[in-house]
Amino acid sequence: MTRYAVRHTTVYEYGGDVAHSHHLLHLTPREFEYQRRLSHSLRLDPPPSSSREDLDAFGNVIARLEYDRSHDRLSVTADMQVEVLPRQRDALEDSEAWDRVRERLSYHASPMSNADLEACRFRMRSNHVPPKQAIEDYARECFKSGRPIGAAAQALTRQPAIVAAGAAGARGAVPLTVPLVVPLVVTCVAEHAAAARTAETRVSAAT
Repeated sequence: MTRYAVRHTTVYEYGGDVAHSHHLLHLTPREFEYQRRLSHSLRLDPPPSSSREDLDAFGNVIARLEYDRSHDRLSVTADMQVEVLPRQRDALEDSEAWDRVRERLSYHASPMSNADLEACRFRMRSNHVPPKQAIEDYARECFKSGRPIGAAAQALTRQPAIVAAGAAGARGAVPLTVPLVVPLVVTCVAEHAAAARTAETRVSAAT
């Protein structure tokens, strides 16, 4: 068992006064059979005019903030403690072939299991990631026909990162192996663009 103490701070400093803004925060760790959220708190400066918690389509806890008073700076600090329990992992090579999973999750006008219905939510196209040939080329080497989906996914996370979009064949030496323990995303929609923004995350772990 391992406990993590996480403090994440994001500071927005605007080029001028913002009269009205809405913010969507993904700063609450999820709870699973193997992960427990021991504590969680948010500190907001200035405090919002209104706020409420909600769940997104994937079951993540989100916070919706609204500011209707003029401000030129916003600080968001999230403090949390998470306990991660050991879990038995099946061998990646023993997982189902990825193309069989793709076929099973395709539409067949027939009932699906609850697990497959849940998985279908993650196979839909994202408006934020337009499909491009470069992405397909990047993943093709990992997802060869018949390869177990667990092994293919692991291979993809160890692919060298593409240096820049549009740089044909250009690859860097940094592997994509950073685990996403807690979703730490803050999105801001404001009347004025931020002139400067800083973010800092500190994580400490004790077994």
